[in-house]
Amino acid sequence: MYHGFAKPELPAIEGWQFGEITAFLGDDAGDAYVVAPDGTRAGIVWEIGDGEIQEILPPEPTRWGVYAIWFPEPNSSTEALQRNLRSVLPQLIAAYNRAHGVEG
Repeated sequence: MYHGFAKPELPAIEGWQFGEITAFLGDDAGDAYVVAPDGTRAGIVWEIGDGEIQEILPPEPTRWGVYAIWFPEPNSSTEALQRNLRSVLPQLIAAYNRAHGVEG
């Protein structure tokens, strides 16, 4: 378990904020988190490659789950990282909605 989270320094994407636990840039895999517009949080285990989002840990009172995600391209620059985050955001929004009992 991690104790505390650094303040996210990446620009929000459509109200969703991403923060790193291990460095995004230059790595092929790592740990991060996402904060929904309502301030709730989920953990992310990410890697470069092909794959669909997978639930690692189910929602609990302090977070709406921990999810494995795959980025389609290496995080070789801040711009590539932003493209990767945008590419997985719809999957994370769907996981958030499921965790909060929202249809659609």
